[in-house]
Amino acid sequence: MGKIMIISNQTKELSVKVGYHGPGLAGKTTSIAYIYDLNSELEEKEFESIYCDVYGCQLFCSTILKEKLKGWKIKLSLVAKIGNLYFNEGDYKALKNVDGIIFVADSIPERMDANIAYLNFLDDIFQHFGYRWEQMPYALQLNKRDLPDRLSVNHMLKKLQKFDKPFFESIAYKGIGVKETLCCIIQQIIRNVS
Repeated sequence: MGKIMIISNQTKELSVKVGYHGPGLAGKTTSIAYIYDLNSELEEKEFESIYCDVYGCQLFCSTILKEKLKGWKIKLSLVAKIGNLYFNEGDYKALKNVDGIIFVADSIPERMDANIAYLNFLDDIFQHFGYRWEQMPYALQLNKRDLPDRLSVNHMLKKLQKFDKPFFESIAYKGIGVKETLCCIIQQIIRNVS
């Protein structure tokens, strides 16, 4: 796991970095943009692509959740490598020192092989950074659940679920399931801190 920084135990403020991972066009950017828009009237926020190189671009969003979770004020850094149609060094950069990971899976049948490849690559990232599945706050976000030709939830879980970690159905462009997935990760992080 990344370094969790408790800003103040007295005021229960917590700063966390959550990485979004998954195949290109699965909904990582849309999910991050939705969270950013939820908190759009807050002054302490930032939404930008922090670097682009031969490995792709990394999207970075910094904001504070409007409501407290379990009494904690949450300062968020959300990060994902975007525009990736294949995995590479940029995925390692995006998931370095994260406190939790959301795997955004594409529900389109033709994208299942890409989902599986990215999940297998996530195993490599875990090994590279010394992350452990049992300890890392993690959730699976099954996106594009509004499509008529979507894969069944059971089929996707058989292929993609790790260690009975939580999953959520989502329609990212409408915001359905996006906040719930993120809140699940934050609650797991808070449990690790408490």
